Amino acid sequence: MNTFLKLNSSKVRFTYLVSVVSLLSFTAIVLLVAYLQGHYPYKDLLAAILLAELFVAPIIIISLGYLVWSIARFTRNQALLNSPFDKLDEIGFQTSLKNEKTKWHFTKEVKEATINGFKVQCDVIIDGGKNIEFEVLNTFKQIDKNEFQRLELLLIEYGGYFKLDTVAKRYKASQSKGFNVEDLQSDLQKFTAMLKREGF
Repeated sequence: MNTFLKLNSSKVRFTYLVSVVSLLSFTAIVLLVAYLQGHYPYKDLLAAILLAELFVAPIIIISLGYLVWSIARFTRNQALLNSPFDKLDEIGFQTSLKNEKTKWHFTKEVKEATINGFKVQCDVIIDGGKNIEFEVLNTFKQIDKNEFQRLELLLIEYGGYFKLDTVAKRYKASQSKGFNVEDLQSDLQKFTAMLKREGF
């Protein structure tokens, strides 16, 4: 909880305010409609609704957010105990923060390094299994459809793919047999060198 609050104290306040404003706005609309139809809520009921919207509901929403964040953090830490990903610090990766500048996602810790001039972030993706994703930041560029298709095929050759505004590549978290940290470093260097040649 301490790490969560240290990284997200301002976002917890923002989440509380957004929750309260949204709930109060919805209640105000419902009460207005009821008033126009000649229905008036009991004072005790109204007080209970306001209490729930000011305290109970926001606490539940924030608690659920913390639970999801904690499970993701635990899963990430466990996945990064697998070889060779437990040796990322040996090839220049350090702890960094992701989602730090947006209020719509809680900030989390990831691993980050600079390879061939690119910032590369390492995170764990769970979609039918645990995958270690290396996302190369600031690689968005305007291209036409034909160029996109050519680059997409080239990325596939290197085990990569397009994301929304970046490119990335994945490894299975359990991918340790015959694959050491030197192999990982070489693979990432080749991948980013290709990106540099292609003008990303």
